[in-house]
Amino acid sequence: MDDGDLEKLVAQLDLALKQKITTEIPDASLTQKGISQLNSATNSDREDQAATPKAVHDIRKIAESKLSGVSDASLTQKGIVQLSSATNSASETLAATPKAIKEVYDFANTANIAAKNAHDEANKATDNANSRLAKNQNGADIPNKSEFIKNLGLTETVTKANNAVPGSRKVNGKSLTGDVSLSAGDVGACWAHSGAISIG
Repeated sequence: MDDGDLEKLVAQLDLALKQKITTEIPDASLTQKGISQLNSATNSDREDQAATPKAVHDIRKIAESKLSGVSDASLTQKGIVQLSSATNSASETLAATPKAIKEVYDFANTANIAAKNAHDEANKATDNANSRLAKNQNGADIPNKSEFIKNLGLTETVTKANNAVPGSRKVNGKSLTGDVSLSAGDVGACWAHSGAISIG
C-alpha cells in the first residue's frame, strides 16, 4: 500500500474516490440529481451535461448583439417593449403586465355589478312610483275601489249607508231609488208665472 511513493499514493486515492463516487452517486439527468460533466459549447443540444459560465456568457453576448439591432416597438412596428403595471397610463410605447390587466378586469367587474345594482334599484323606484296614487286625484285613481273600502274596514259602513233609506220609501209619491224632482205643487207651494199665481 504505502511504499513512500507519493504520486502512486495520490493516483490510488484518486482511483478509489472515482470508484466510490461512480457506484454511489448516479449520473445527473432531467429527472434526478447526480454527477454531471461540464460543457462550454454554445450549440449543443445534450441534456446530460451542464453549461459552464463561459457558455452562458457567450450566449449572452450573442443575444445582446442581436437585440442591439432591434428597435423599440411602436404602433406600426414590432420591437422591444418595456412592461408596465400602471392602470392609468396613456402610453403607447409600454406593454401592460398581467397584473395591470387583472386590476382593470377586476375594476370592470366591480363597476358592472354596481351598474346592475343601480339599474335594479332604479327599476324598483320606478315600480314604486308607478304604483302610488296621485294626491291631486283625491282617490279618483284608486284602481279597485271595492278592495280599497275593504282594506280600510268600511265594507259594513257602505252596506249600512246603501240600505239607510229603503227603496220602497216615497216622498209625495216619488220613489227614492234615484234623484227626486219636486215641483212647487209637490210640497204645497205656489209659483208665480207672468204675474199669475198658481197652486198645484
